[in-house]
Amino acid sequence: MNEYKTRKGLVIRVGDEFRDTRESNIRTLRIDRLQMEDYGTVRAFCTVIRQEYDGEVTEPMRLTDMAADRFGTSDFRPAAKGIAAQAVVVDEVHLFDIEGDR
Repeated sequence: MNEYKTRKGLVIRVGDEFRDTRESNIRTLRIDRLQMEDYGTVRAFCTVIRQEYDGEVTEPMRLTDMAADRFGTSDFRPAAKGIAAQAVVVDEVHLFDIEGDR
């Protein structure tokens, strides 16, 4: 599976990058694999390629996974790479991709 449309309508693809929207301990995640699991749940297997914690930036390159639908919520926003041009309502916030800027 190379792409998945979340319940909120956001199409995510392998290779897309997302950042946490929280104020502290901000991770940048790259989606490496999307996999259909039991009961129709799609899981996103990701690599944390950057992490900022209390002003310190690291590149931990560690693995994590989560339900792919989390990328269609206010928990994450698109990072520097991926997310084809699309406007999507994400918990009443509109995300746009214009020429790679987010």
